[in-house]
Amino acid sequence: MSSIDAQNFYQQGIDKAEKKDFTGAIEAYSQAILLQPDFTAVYKQRGLTYLSLGDFPKAIKDFDRTLELSPNDAEIYEFRGLAKFSQGHAQAAIADLNLGLDLNPHRAEGYKNRALVRMSLGDYEGTQADISKALDLNPDDAFCHNLRGGMSLVRQEYDRALVSFNRTLQLDPNYTEAYNNRGSVYAVLGEPERAIADFSQTIEPG
Repeated sequence: MSSIDAQNFYQQGIDKAEKKDFTGAIEAYSQAILLQPDFTAVYKQRGLTYLSLGDFPKAIKDFDRTLELSPNDAEIYEFRGLAKFSQGHAQAAIADLNLGLDLNPHRAEGYKNRALVRMSLGDYEGTQADISKALDLNPDDAFCHNLRGGMSLVRQEYDRALVSFNRTLQLDPNYTEAYNNRGSVYAVLGEPERAIADFSQTIEPG
């Protein structure tokens, strides 16, 4: 009976999290864990909810418990890596992301997230390699195209940057950061009208 009740609380937590009621979700997940302490999926979801709330120590604690119960879950290493990165522990984050990708080398999100961490460390070659791998696995990822454009912008490869930002905006016409980035390229290239047109897309009306 307790396992059925635990499943009910778990589903309540999922529903509340989808409605952005993160506090309510955590309460429901915690009830599920009280009833079934080895309910792996609950620790995973509660950890993700703590991650959404910015409570990184509690997120990491739940991810640790998840990995005790399910040591081959590549996603959890990735999520724990993101929590560590948010705490400012980039090298520890890289270590977790590496473990996740060792378990599942076909997960585009893992490469994308490792690219972000590597970029923060100034490892531009590693960042570029991870972006390329992520786009091989998911060619229509607007975030990765924008990140690739940012890398080209840093390297002053403006033509390549434009190609990436154009592709980003084809995939997501509301990607504000891409308009700002492309506007910066146009400004450098001496095309003020195009730059202003792009920058204007970043200004919210009113």
